[in-house]
Amino acid sequence: MKRHKLAPRLRQAVELAAELEQEVQGGAGNREKLAETLRALRTLLDDLEVAGAQTEAQAEGLSGVRRRLAWEHQRYTELFDSAPDGYIVTDLWGNILEANHAAAALLGVEQRFLRGKPLRLYFHSDSLSTLYSRLNALQKKGAVERWEAALVTRFGKPLDVHLTVVTGMFTVYSKSTELRWLVQDISARKRAEREERDQLFRISFERADVGIGHAGPRGEWLRVNRRLCEITGCPDTEMLTSRLGTLFHAEDAEQVVDVQRRLLIGESPAPLEVRCVRADQKVIWVKVTASAVRSASGEFLYSIIVLDDVTERRRIEQAEREQRIIAEALRDTALVLASARDFADVIDQIVLGLGRVVRYDTAGLILIEGEYAHVARTQSAAESSPARSMSPAQGRRIRIDEVAFLREMCDRRQPVLRAEWSGHEVFQSIDGIEKTGSFVAAPIVAHDRAIGFLYLFSKTRYFFGGAHAELLRVFASQAAIAIQNTQMHHNARALAVMQERSRLARELHDAVTQNLFMAHMISDALATTWTDAPESKQQQLRQLQTVTRTALTEMRSLLLELRPEHLSNLDLGNQLRQLVEAFKVRKQVDVSLSIDGPEPPALDVRVAFYRIAQEALNNVVKHSQATRVEVTLEATADSAHLNIRDNGVGFDRHAITPGMGLQSMTERAAEILAALHIDSAPDAGTQVDVVWRAAANGQE
Repeated sequence: MKRHKLAPRLRQAVELAAELEQEVQGGAGNREKLAETLRALRTLLDDLEVAGAQTEAQAEGLSGVRRRLAWEHQRYTELFDSAPDGYIVTDLWGNILEANHAAAALLGVEQRFLRGKPLRLYFHSDSLSTLYSRLNALQKKGAVERWEAALVTRFGKPLDVHLTVVTGMFTVYSKSTELRWLVQDISARKRAEREERDQLFRISFERADVGIGHAGPRGEWLRVNRRLCEITGCPDTEMLTSRLGTLFHAEDAEQVVDVQRRLLIGESPAPLEVRCVRADQKVIWVKVTASAVRSASGEFLYSIIVLDDVTERRRIEQAEREQRIIAEALRDTALVLASARDFADVIDQIVLGLGRVVRYDTAGLILIEGEYAHVARTQSAAESSPARSMSPAQGRRIRIDEVAFLREMCDRRQPVLRAEWSGHEVFQSIDGIEKTGSFVAAPIVAHDRAIGFLYLFSKTRYFFGGAHAELLRVFASQAAIAIQNTQMHHNARALAVMQERSRLARELHDAVTQNLFMAHMISDALATTWTDAPESKQQQLRQLQTVTRTALTEMRSLLLELRPEHLSNLDLGNQLRQLVEAFKVRKQVDVSLSIDGPEPPALDVRVAFYRIAQEALNNVVKHSQATRVEVTLEATADSAHLNIRDNGVGFDRHAITPGMGLQSMTERAAEILAALHIDSAPDAGTQVDVVWRAAANGQE
């Protein structure tokens, strides 16, 4: 029976015994009650006897538990103290409450001196921040924390350990917690890992495809790999006795030294590409990437300098840039070919284009005239303004037979290269060309004949090579096309002027000259017949007036054609009226003009309608033999319709070849997106219809 049940039973037995004593003292009148009390007391005594037996059994069991606990404690103590790994018990703040022999041995401190000491005293400074964060996590949420840390023994020896920390209770009834630490020595494993990493680093360092070196605070080389020695052409023994800046070109060394300075103050400089001077004095391009290695406290230890040879990439990029520049220069030259520029402008553009793709001191263009050549343009690289540097070299005539390489180019039509120039004295008289240097020239060939030369001169001997000669050949071929194009354009313009002059001469002969001749004949007749009858004189004067008015109208029409800007100052109605009046005088044909509606809004429409009407009436004069012509113009705000009808002989459009007149009308209608329809048949007259709508021109 348990204790909390036994105590009430004992109190009940005492109460029954007292009650029995009172009844006995009171006499025999209460026998029944006395018997009942005795029975209850007997029952209680039986229960007490059972409870006593149970209590003895419990006492024996408790004694066994105490012995077992003592044995377990002894066993725990033996295991705790004799465990191969370090065990430490601390409070929540890391203060040591208990530590076993292994933990004391790891830390190099006796067990009794560890109690009460903060565990952080034995943590390396690099591991303290991790310790505090882990303790904070255990205080907030408990659970288990595992991590690797660096400890320091009493004698300053570094110790790598793996820590496992769990929370525990002091007693069953206590709510205080403790931290139990399992400390495992992993120094040997860490040392092996470091050795393996070092071995891998040494292999990768030595076998890297890029040059790698370690430089100290003053730029001295501490360590270099094989590739770095190959890039610089210096053996490692020589490298380790030099400094960082000595490897690079004098113009670039300061940039590299500045990178080291920036690393020292904690900056992270961007990679840069500089020139490196090898031991054999060959200059190469390298990409320099640098980073700093620092201690846990932030102290600068050394910098890692990586050099990558980018000479080939730079060469390819430079070649691509040059090809792009050449393509752009040739494109500009091609634009010159398609332009209608003056001959001097074309030459200037060609020589200027050379300066974009080739470095030189003097460039020029020489043109050939018979057995002589003269410098047409020169370009000096020293001039600040290319426009001023272009100048025709008047009087600098060179006889081709006097200069061997000029004759050679004329005969062979191939470029000439003089890497070490000591040229003809005639060339030395040209501004910018000296006695010595490098010279390259290419012939400008047209129709299998040299018509000139392009030349380049550099004061540096051996500056030009075969690539320059080939490039100059390309420009020379472009120059030939450009020169021929400008000459053809000039000839075409001259021919056009001559054709226009011939046309005007024909018009003047057919119209104005004949009228003036008739006026002259009438005036002569008047002079000889002045004494005749007055009626005859008046008739001749009227004829003279008609002829002179006709000549005046014809002359105005021709002037209007020569100065088309006047068309923009007149409305279409007035223009058509003047045209019809001139036609009446010239042809003596019945002509009617009908105009209905406002002016077409667009100037180009008015000009086109006028020109088409002019051409149609000219065709009537020349070909139709008509006696009646009707001209009608109907216009609205967004449309216009021009109709010209005659009763002439007509023609079969399918049986004739369209002349310039019909083609001109078709082209002018197409320019304003108008519909042109010409209806004609033999002996049926001709009708010309032109219809323009704003909607077709996107003007709605």
